[in-house]
Amino acid sequence: MKSPLMQTLTACGLLSLTLLTGCVANPSKPIPVAAAKLDAFDGNPIRGSVTFGEHQGMTRIFIDVTGLTGEHGFRIYDAADCRTAMADLSKGRFNPEDKPVGERAGDLGNLRADVYGTMRGAVFNKTLVVTGKNSVIGRTLVITARPDDYRNPTGNRNNPAIACGQILPI
Repeated sequence: MKSPLMQTLTACGLLSLTLLTGCVANPSKPIPVAAAKLDAFDGNPIRGSVTFGEHQGMTRIFIDVTGLTGEHGFRIYDAADCRTAMADLSKGRFNPEDKPVGERAGDLGNLRADVYGTMRGAVFNKTLVVTGKNSVIGRTLVITARPDDYRNPTGNRNNPAIACGQILPI
């Protein structure tokens, strides 16, 4: 049986270890406040999720997706569900400030998978917000079969969606 002093020292040691190993929020890593679980289309093996959190005046988008090959377009649409967003991918890209192609809030660039078919990492965006009037919550995230070229104002009409997910609060 341990003495009361040893029990106290053991408890203090465990508490110190717990605090040092990350049970306290890491101030340099934003807490996600929204996420999209991706659903694949047409038998694509894509699985994963994308989370959104605010960090130092920007939105941190953390992508964790498997089943990709090569490079793909990465977009947010105004629509609140995948079926509506996919009805016409040439319009409806999230654009609350009426910006030109390539500068729209929903133009997130292109994703490139590694040799194992995985895209895992964070990107930061100054245009998107997670809360407020022009929040990404309630919109739809789409990954397309090929990369975006950002030259065509109506989007890439011949670039079908291969995965989609509604952005919901966590």
